[in-house]
Amino acid sequence: MLDNWSLRAKQVIFGTRLKAGRRGADAMDVGDLLSAIMLEDQNMTRELMCHEGDGQIGRVAGLEPHTPFFSASSASNVLASLEALLLRSNPIADSTDMTITADLRRIFQSAESHQQEFHHKQVEPLHLLLAVLELPSRPEADLLRRAGITVESVRVKLNEF
Repeated sequence: MLDNWSLRAKQVIFGTRLKAGRRGADAMDVGDLLSAIMLEDQNMTRELMCHEGDGQIGRVAGLEPHTPFFSASSASNVLASLEALLLRSNPIADSTDMTITADLRRIFQSAESHQQEFHHKQVEPLHLLLAVLELPSRPEADLLRRAGITVESVRVKLNEF
């Protein structure tokens, strides 16, 4: 499935798994993905890969800083709101396999459709963000909209690629 995904998008998926496991989720879900997108966008992937006080779980190769889509304050506000929204339980080891929810599967499929629609070579994190925003009745998408992030603003940015 990830053959035509960029390194950044793959890191977002890996970050999604880490976020879900660290909050003790039964499966990776939309909020975990959105957290990982926000952290990657803010060039904070290294921080995501670190355990609290344990150092890194492994080397993060090929990270290239980029110009963030979100302002630092917008990203900080959305991340704080997400942390309050997501349920917590006992953490799950990073090495444990984890399933994905049906909504997350739909996001992945939609992101691949958007990659083709925009005639891009690879799925990028903004394709995933666009797919999140298009989900009906998801509190995570509502957080984005309240922060002023819209389908239209993401589409404009994707047209610049």
